[in-house]
Amino acid sequence: MPDRDDYKLRVDDLLRRYDDAEAPPIEETHWRQSMQEALSGLHEADIADVLERVPLEERKVLWQVMPLELIGEVLSEVSEPLLDQLIELTPTETMADVLREMDSDNVAALVRTLPKSHAVRLMRLAGLAENAEVRASLSFEEDTVGALMDFFPVLAREEETVAEICNRLRKMANLPSHCDKLFIVDDWERLAGVLPLKQLLISPADACARAIMVADNVYSFDADDGIEEATSAFERYDLISAPVLNDQHKVIGRLTIDELFGELHETNSRKLLNSAGLQEEEDLFASVLRRFGNRWRWLFINLIAAFFISRVVGLFEATIMELVALASLMPIVAGMSGNIGNQTATLTVRALALGQINSDNWNSIMRNEALTSILNGVVWGGAVSVFSFFLYGRLDLSIVLAVAMTLCFLSGATAGFAVPIIMQRMGRDPALGTTVVISAVTDTLGFLIFLGMGALFLT
Repeated sequence: MPDRDDYKLRVDDLLRRYDDAEAPPIEETHWRQSMQEALSGLHEADIADVLERVPLEERKVLWQVMPLELIGEVLSEVSEPLLDQLIELTPTETMADVLREMDSDNVAALVRTLPKSHAVRLMRLAGLAENAEVRASLSFEEDTVGALMDFFPVLAREEETVAEICNRLRKMANLPSHCDKLFIVDDWERLAGVLPLKQLLISPADACARAIMVADNVYSFDADDGIEEATSAFERYDLISAPVLNDQHKVIGRLTIDELFGELHETNSRKLLNSAGLQEEEDLFASVLRRFGNRWRWLFINLIAAFFISRVVGLFEATIMELVALASLMPIVAGMSGNIGNQTATLTVRALALGQINSDNWNSIMRNEALTSILNGVVWGGAVSVFSFFLYGRLDLSIVLAVAMTLCFLSGATAGFAVPIIMQRMGRDPALGTTVVISAVTDTLGFLIFLGMGALFLT
């Protein structure tokens, strides 16, 4: 039986034969059938990967022959820029058919990416405008548990026996994905405990669910809980699925590790892009104008910062001309302090995401970062000053360099800690443009401290 790589190679070969005029001819109907067969042998994530790495024209060809039953699954896997493009390539009626076959949470996630007028029209065509589950999923904020949960938890009652539960499960077409436990409810549909499937399998047929369920330390979520809180809980308690409850403690859905992992991957990708000053994920084959629009804002900010830094350096032009050694040592000071700043910023952004920094402990954390940066400054500033003494033979220059590097390390750590917190207080993503801002701050302060000390003590 062909494996995944065989199917991928078959897709690549069919695309080459479609584009290459010198390749052996192939009748179009046969080509379409062969391509559909090759695509059907791939997982939807692999199809998304193929679509991401081929140019626009080849994407159009692939999407035109995509089997209808795969479209919804593939749309759930691709990046947002490609999602927009594929939706534009899909006829509205086809898109409505796809929505009808998707789970309510996936429908809601897809509809959120569309312009409101287009989304409303699609929902009406698909007959989902009044669907209670879709409407409920859309009612939750994007970064909450409610937006990710599915509405099909497997429930059992406290008084049911193992035999009764197993007989009911056998009548189901299949169990939901990542179903590792049943949620046990009382007569008022409130959560009473959970019953792991492995416990269900090894228990006597006449055992009551109440007697074998786990009732203590059951981790559940409210629909309004944040994704970051849920991610932390899933990691800490090794969860695969967990119940989602309403205000009356009734089970309204479940959160699974696959949905959470997918959201976490998107969040981490977004933070990585934001830290470099990119507004959104970029399609490698997007138009030049669209790619320009994604990048210009932070490049403009970086340019303003560079002009400002150049003026700071210009203030000490006479000092640099008098002692040329300062010019050769400047990049070391600025580069090392920038490195410290970005290290601290990375740790701070992560700690903010995990909820580890609060009003009670931030000053203690800042003090530890400051002491760590001073120790690094003393060690590495001392090492560079020794190197400088052997190069230039000036003890006063070496001392200034060591002190300046220590102060620059301290300023870099302060900036790395303060910038993400300030961004969060402003209601922005703490990672947004962090690298750009910190580089500007550390370069400016680094040059100002080093050249300022050089002007005071060396000339």
